[in-house]
Amino acid sequence: MRWQPRSLYARLALALTLVLGAAGSGLLVAAWWYASVAADEAYDQILVSGALQIAENTWLNKGVLDVDVPLAAFAVLSARDRVFYQVLDPQRRVVAGDPSLQVAVPWEGIKRGPVLLSAVVQEQRVRVAIVGRHVMPQDPQGWAAVVLAETQIARGTLAQSLATKALWIIGLMGVITIGAAMVAAQRALKPLHDVARAIGARDAASRDPLVVEAPPEAEVLVQTINDFIARLNARIALMRRVMGDVAHQIRTPLAAIASQVELWEYAPDEATRRVQAQRIKTRLEDVGELSSQMLSHALVLHRSQGVSMDRVDLVDLVRQQLMQQLEDRPARQVDVEFTAPDQPVWTCGDAVMLKEAVRNVLGNALTYGVRTRLCVAVKSTASHAEICVEDDGPGIEPTRWDALRRPFTPRGDGRIGASLGLSIVDEVMRAHGGELRFEAPASGGFRVVLRLTLELQLTGA
Repeated sequence: MRWQPRSLYARLALALTLVLGAAGSGLLVAAWWYASVAADEAYDQILVSGALQIAENTWLNKGVLDVDVPLAAFAVLSARDRVFYQVLDPQRRVVAGDPSLQVAVPWEGIKRGPVLLSAVVQEQRVRVAIVGRHVMPQDPQGWAAVVLAETQIARGTLAQSLATKALWIIGLMGVITIGAAMVAAQRALKPLHDVARAIGARDAASRDPLVVEAPPEAEVLVQTINDFIARLNARIALMRRVMGDVAHQIRTPLAAIASQVELWEYAPDEATRRVQAQRIKTRLEDVGELSSQMLSHALVLHRSQGVSMDRVDLVDLVRQQLMQQLEDRPARQVDVEFTAPDQPVWTCGDAVMLKEAVRNVLGNALTYGVRTRLCVAVKSTASHAEICVEDDGPGIEPTRWDALRRPFTPRGDGRIGASLGLSIVDEVMRAHGGELRFEAPASGGFRVVLRLTLELQLTGA
């Protein structure tokens, strides 16, 4: 695992140091190469100059090549290096200088100008300058050659000196650059410190959006903080709404139970006590149903803030919920019809929320709608799946269908409750991008349809 410092400033400092270090290393290599080339060019010119001076003092006298080597030809060369030379006549014979200097002379090349090459002489690396002189004008091949070689100690020293000076300059400029970069990085990070100070100066109870002037790069952070504050405000508002709804809805039935208990205490006879006890039991059952609905509503509201998308088989989910609802009502004599494809019908969604929606639809149908028949079906098309629950009850007037989607709508038939069942279903469908529909079949009864998107389209497969 690659180590990185925790501090953003330290990360910038490390990154800048590495970048500038790499750039400085490249400059040092370039400086060393340039110093070597510059030293070679300078000493090569001096070497060629010495060879030309020897060539100028070479002539043909009565068929014999004479050479008068000037001292100035060697005086311009470095005193720290060894120098070797030889002069060859047109017959390739050494007429002056060191006969042991074995350097291959490019006779055709010297006709076009001085030739420079590297060689090894007496186990020492030398630089060689070869200059030609046409001593027999009437003969195209009448060329003499002057070979002047010099060891490379002085030019190496010059290259090292130039590179060392470049090293000091590059090092000094690197230190100045890194220092300036650190100051610039610190100033560049100042907006983050401004954001931190703005957050630290806020009141602990404040949930207003953060207002601070920031450059475009830091605006993303400010916007993210404001988005978080908005989500936090939404959660707090949701919690207050649920708490207010619970307090409002529970207060009335609890007051009614307290009144029934008081009447039970002062009942004149046992028959009246039994009547009051039955009323208390009924009220407690209503409170239990109300509490269950309120908890389900709170659960759905909480989970709808961030739906966890998993693969859910609607056929298996509906079948299990139907069996559970029928087991909870063993006394009901209901003709149940369940139809579904043989293969699973997959969707992407929150299994807990979808179970809650199906449980509420089935529970409403069995409790308030079904007389003798309940039809449950799972259908699928090319892009959608539908869960249809139809009963043979009296149905609900179409004018009240919109009210069924709203929580805490007053209930008819003298029933106590929060009317949360179908509003919970509507919340679940909207959280999944689905749809809750109500239909009135021509044959009578009431039908609830839950329409969901298939997994194929949700995942873009």
